[in-house]
Amino acid sequence: MRVRSAAHGLLLCIAATAPLRPSALAATPTRRRAGVDLRPRPPLADVVEAEFVTEDSDLRSTERSVVIVTTASLPWMTGTAVNPALRAAYMVGGGYGDVTLALPWLEDAADQATLFGDRRFAARKDQEAFVRAWLAANAPDADARSLKFAWYPARYAAGLGSILNLDDITSHIDSTKDDVVILEEPEHLNWYRNGPRWTSRFRHVVGVAHTNYEAYTMVDSGGKVNFDVVAERVFTETVTRAHCDVVVQLSRTLRPLPHSRVCNVHGVRKAFLDVGAAGGPRAFSERPGDARCYFLGKAMWAKGYDQLLVFLGGEDQKGPSVVPDALDDHAARSAPLIDCYGGGPELADISNKSAVLGCGLRFRGPADHADASVFGAYDVFVNPSISEVLCTATAEALAMGKRVVIARHPSNEFFYDFDACHAVAPGDAVAFRREVTAALAAAAADRRKYKAPLPW
Repeated sequence: MRVRSAAHGLLLCIAATAPLRPSALAATPTRRRAGVDLRPRPPLADVVEAEFVTEDSDLRSTERSVVIVTTASLPWMTGTAVNPALRAAYMVGGGYGDVTLALPWLEDAADQATLFGDRRFAARKDQEAFVRAWLAANAPDADARSLKFAWYPARYAAGLGSILNLDDITSHIDSTKDDVVILEEPEHLNWYRNGPRWTSRFRHVVGVAHTNYEAYTMVDSGGKVNFDVVAERVFTETVTRAHCDVVVQLSRTLRPLPHSRVCNVHGVRKAFLDVGAAGGPRAFSERPGDARCYFLGKAMWAKGYDQLLVFLGGEDQKGPSVVPDALDDHAARSAPLIDCYGGGPELADISNKSAVLGCGLRFRGPADHADASVFGAYDVFVNPSISEVLCTATAEALAMGKRVVIARHPSNEFFYDFDACHAVAPGDAVAFRREVTAALAAAAADRRKYKAPLPW
């Protein structure tokens, strides 16, 4: 039975359009215009917090009907395509009898060429067959044959690096599916939104916040809090408040969103855990010119390439760091050779700047992280990004038994408890090189002791 009172809907409407708090106005001189209060607002009602699990929000019953809507689709190997597909597959494999995965359909051939490379799909059924085959190969322990699909028309916006829906997504979902909906990137799905509120269409709406759009906007604004950054903050809070009953934030990186909880609800594919269970990555036979470190991510400055160039091509911004006696001082202070995988709109600019600075980066193009023929020989995964919410590639590398060198940042707190994790303060070039050297030195011992899969 659907439980949604008129009062609740009224409160939701008021919260989404409420004026500034009186206290905020009182604190502002009368001769000046009041600023916008960007602090997260309190919950709509205390009962939402006191009784978090309700009849509507209890998803433990496999009798619930679930629709998962996301902003990207395979074969685009991005987190918002991979993780929702795996979530849907494992929900079906876990006993849920009615799960629908709603994906964007790119009719435009140029859009498909940009995101899918050589693969083209003439019809939705062709892409559905591809996704099903990928799930069968990458989630073999989840029997997802009963998974249902829905498609909504979309276009790729190159300037945003994102897929945008062209009309009301709910109109492409079977009208009988009105129980639970999981919105992967709820702010993104509602950037260009028309149609009814998700909370009016579904009994319970869960948002999963994948992406730190504020960090991307800050990069585009040169690190300044300008109008675009403020607009992103206000818009994100408004649409998540209006369209979600609860929002799951993967880490503390994001500003607290309305009705949000911080929890890592992502996992990794079985293929990565199998590598770790077998004793980690295969032995590496060093040859002149080979890189033992790699970076995997979309070729965008906001994905960490700016930090990587600081680490490899610039002077230490934090001052001198102490190098352990067990490590060679020259090796710890010299730049390692790193292979970079991934495509993106800023690849040419990143490559050119890397060449000018003489950094040890080599660009290898897009590749599947699970491809052992490509990544099997690498020992250390480096990810200096401070714009992620939670990096799936880092989790995959740890699952394979590799060492990871990452930024000390709220987005990476989940990984700190792993012995194979090396955290570095952003901008500290000497510390980065020191930790990479330490990680490389420990790789041989890792292969001998790493025999069991990670406990998640």
